[in-house]
Amino acid sequence: MDTEREKEFLEVINAFPDDALTRFGFGNFYRDSGETEKAIEQYRKAIECDSGYGAAYLELGALYEHTDRADLAREVYTQAITAAEQKGDQHIINRAKLRLDNLP
Repeated sequence: MDTEREKEFLEVINAFPDDALTRFGFGNFYRDSGETEKAIEQYRKAIECDSGYGAAYLELGALYEHTDRADLAREVYTQAITAAEQKGDQHIINRAKLRLDNLP
C-alpha cells in the first residue's frame, strides 16, 4: 500500500471531514489497495456526507457483492435509486437497477 498517499488523504480528511468527494477518493484508494473493509467505511462516510452521491452507492454495493453480501448490496442499490430519483439522476437509477437485476 502507498502509505504516503494514505497519509495525504488523512490530512485532507482531517481538514475537511465532511467532504464526500475526498471520502469517495479515499474509498477508491482502499479498494484498489485491497483494503475492502476500509473502502466500505469510506464509501459509507461519503454517503453520510452527501446522501445523493450516486457513485458512492454503486461502489459500496459492488464491494458488498464482491464480499458475498448480496443482501447489503440490494439494500444499497435500492437506496441509490431513491437518492437518484430525488436528484433526477437517470444514469445512477439505470445502473443501480441493472445491478439489482443481476443479484442472485
